[in-house]
Amino acid sequence: MLSLSASAKLEAYWAQLRLVHADVFGLKIVKQVSGPLMKHGANHPAQPQPVIVGPSLMDALDVYLTQKGKGRPKSFEVAARRACGYVIDACTNKPLAAFVMLNDRE
Repeated sequence: MLSLSASAKLEAYWAQLRLVHADVFGLKIVKQVSGPLMKHGANHPAQPQPVIVGPSLMDALDVYLTQKGKGRPKSFEVAARRACGYVIDACTNKPLAAFVMLNDRE
């Protein structure tokens, strides 16, 4: 029981430090896509994509924490929210279907 208390205190301390020092290592190398998407080697923009609707990343996170977070320590929720926060900082909180995986080999 003492170890759980110490773990919770340590996690709270680290969470506070992360908020104060919000710079994420490697965030500068995340590719930002702005404007119309360009295909590799193409001189013209790709066709405009239809508007994508559906649950956002934060909506999915809430469902995930409700489904998988029961009986887990507080650090489980903190870590999940932190990871999604990094994605939202880099890509905004858009619908899940709007996220695309970029593959540099294509």
